[in-house]
Amino acid sequence: GRSSYGGTIGMAFVSTVCSQVQGGSISTLNHNNVLRHATVVAHELGHNLGMKHDDKRCPASYIMHSTDNGSRNFSTCSADDFENLILNGGGTCLRNPPRTSNVYKEPVCGNNVVDNNEECDCCQQTQECTNPCCDAATCKLTPGSQCAQGLCCKNCKFKVAGTECRPKMDFCDLPEYCNGSNAYCPDDVYIMNGYPCDNMKAYCYYGVCQSFDSQCESIYGKGARKAPDVCFEKANIKGDRFGNCGMRGGVYKKCPVQHSLCGKLQCTSVSLQNLPAWSVVNNASGVLCWSSDFDLGSDVPDPAQVHDGTACGEKKACVGFECVDASHLGYSCDVKQKCNDNGMCNNNGNCHCNSGWAPPFCNRSGYGGSVDSGPAHIDTSLRDGLLIFFFLVLPIVIVTVLAVIKRDAIKRKFCRKSRRQ
Repeated sequence: GRSSYGGTIGMAFVSTVCSQVQGGSISTLNHNNVLRHATVVAHELGHNLGMKHDDKRCPASYIMHSTDNGSRNFSTCSADDFENLILNGGGTCLRNPPRTSNVYKEPVCGNNVVDNNEECDCCQQTQECTNPCCDAATCKLTPGSQCAQGLCCKNCKFKVAGTECRPKMDFCDLPEYCNGSNAYCPDDVYIMNGYPCDNMKAYCYYGVCQSFDSQCESIYGKGARKAPDVCFEKANIKGDRFGNCGMRGGVYKKCPVQHSLCGKLQCTSVSLQNLPAWSVVNNASGVLCWSSDFDLGSDVPDPAQVHDGTACGEKKACVGFECVDASHLGYSCDVKQKCNDNGMCNNNGNCHCNSGWAPPFCNRSGYGGSVDSGPAHIDTSLRDGLLIFFFLVLPIVIVTVLAVIKRDAIKRKFCRKSRRQ
């Protein structure tokens, strides 16, 4: 993050560009130099894209250095960080271009951005257009083309309704499907926050099943598990970098015992090969408890803190470093009444039906899905109709016509023989 004049002028989460709740950043303009402020915005956006500080890794003359240096370029360290984000699946949303209707600016044909009143825009003004679906001169679709880009566009045509365009990434996520008349995948939807997951031991929160074990594995590798509660109590009441409930005024906050499960993550069964640079181990009642501090800077929230939405007791969940009633997660769906117990509610409050049931209320037979996700079944009625016509109806018609023609020929033959006799 960026520090200047002794203070922090920006803050962002790392590798959260596709997060529904943590995908943004904050930058403050404390001088009149707009160009310099733009580098701060770029720096914080870099964090969202997975880029860490260049300090001690690359020279100080690049955007991702922790101090405000006015640089306009990203380093090779930043490029490597971004590549790792993509390879690890953290940039899936970047593959879905924004809808044309969501872009508000004066249209400029040739800027490689689909502006209002444009159907496509395939190139920079100085580059050759290689998209066969788009007329570069007019930014209109070529004759016969239905689309030029989008997850539901292939070979200039809309993909068949029911084609999966965004698979589910977690138990708490939901898949989306093309609707057959739009080039773009429907908006991302997920199971409503607060829905139980992981055998009723955790809760869904913004499309992710927030379990302690999965958080430990994300930091320490496969096999890492949540430490006993005593580890959280012993570490998080200290209020230091390896055990705390966040920071206030630049000082680590001690966790009250009742909220200790919602502070710094404590794990066991940790592989030494996967330890972050700054890690400590404590012995709590004979159990080795591991905790880490990533030291990413004052502008980057600590990824080793317990996530909001994590269960911290019976019908309780962590929210803002406190263990509160799980109702604070916002779950408000009676699936038995609303979805006839044949599905679950998504984040829009609509039923996502199980396979075999149809939206909107899962009370009749169908293929599953919701009114938000697109049809969860590829419509093959036209194909099936054509197959039946060509392989069943048409042969019968041909055979019948041939039989009639042959019958008439036989009749004429017999008539000629009878006249000769």
